[in-house]
Amino acid sequence: MDDMKSLAEKRTIRDFLPLIVIFSTIVIFTGLMQFYFGGSDLDFGMRMFMGAFFAIYGFFKMINLKAFAEAYPMYDIIAQRWKPYAYLYPFLEIGLAVLYLGNFGGIARDSFTLVLMTVSVIGVIIKLRKKETIPCACLGMVFVLPMTWVTLFEDMLMAVEALFMILMPLGYQLISLEQNNLVLGLHLKIHDSAEWVSNSELGHWVVGAVLMLFLISSFVERRKGVEAAAKNGFVRTAVPILLLIMGLGLSVVDSIVHAMVDDFEAVKSLLLTPYSQWFQHFVGGLLIVVAGIAEWRRMRSADPRKNRFITPVILMLIGIGFFFHQQLGALDSVFYSMNWHMTFGALVVVGSVMRILDLLLFEENKSFFAIWAVTLLIAFGMMSVYREPPGAYEVATPEQEEVFEEALEEAKVKWKLL
Repeated sequence: MDDMKSLAEKRTIRDFLPLIVIFSTIVIFTGLMQFYFGGSDLDFGMRMFMGAFFAIYGFFKMINLKAFAEAYPMYDIIAQRWKPYAYLYPFLEIGLAVLYLGNFGGIARDSFTLVLMTVSVIGVIIKLRKKETIPCACLGMVFVLPMTWVTLFEDMLMAVEALFMILMPLGYQLISLEQNNLVLGLHLKIHDSAEWVSNSELGHWVVGAVLMLFLISSFVERRKGVEAAAKNGFVRTAVPILLLIMGLGLSVVDSIVHAMVDDFEAVKSLLLTPYSQWFQHFVGGLLIVVAGIAEWRRMRSADPRKNRFITPVILMLIGIGFFFHQQLGALDSVFYSMNWHMTFGALVVVGSVMRILDLLLFEENKSFFAIWAVTLLIAFGMMSVYREPPGAYEVATPEQEEVFEEALEEAKVKWKLL
């Protein structure tokens, strides 16, 4: 253990070279498979990445299974209580590799992966919070590395990808031609297609601005400290007020204005239809309002360090909501937009989870904060450049409707929904 503590104190980037090489190999393998066989199929790329990850990591654990089984109970909460689990775990990873690479198991496989990796995450967090210096058994004991936030990131990445693959088919399950035409008809009572495209893109800019407000305020807190940030006029007053204004604009104000000026019955119906974009915008706007109120109260409380988790949790809920954000219009626009929204939602969820872990464990570690910053910057960039695809908010022709139904059937079969 003394050797591990010495290694942890002296570690440099070269100590993590095996992890860097292995992770780079997984990324290259995924890229090549996607290029030659996957095309634009997001599901294929994720399966290849997760399959390669579990195959390589499981293989290294099995090289010296006994040494791994002795090290793993140091931080895994199941292996601590049931020793055979440490011997079983590498075989579980190899089994998952076969399922992902062969495309077997569907949602059951992804649900099992989410539970498995969440359990690993919990064990790592417990040890990191205690600041104990123990070996990381992620590569078996072939390469002896101290446990750091890198271990946590790897487990979190697999858990989030599994969650993504669970939520995506649930989002597709909401699509139906009947619902698409019904909700689109209500929308077209209020604006024509071109006007809805403009309104939608304005809404994207609002969401992008919300992300930047979260990022800037958290950056000020990290750089100056929470107490100093609470005295900063921008963080203390401007950020909460802007969040309130934008949240109310997306929800209450938008609904009231359209109900008074355009069509009250259409707005009412859309607000009562959970799978409509209007309902989703309304709920998202209310969540932003809650974040604004929470930040206003926190910055004026005796201890602004309390309740810092509210805004990241709200942002995570907004990200999850994007998995169920149904595009309206013709076939191509529906599938293009839903894939885009789901990818955006995944980025927001990843950033939010990393921010929560950052506040819990790594306030002194600037590199971990960078994960939160980079994910939100990428998400902001997606919002900034996104434009509604051709066919958005347009009524499909009978021929397009037939193709829509066929494509939807294929998507549901692919995601094991039928």
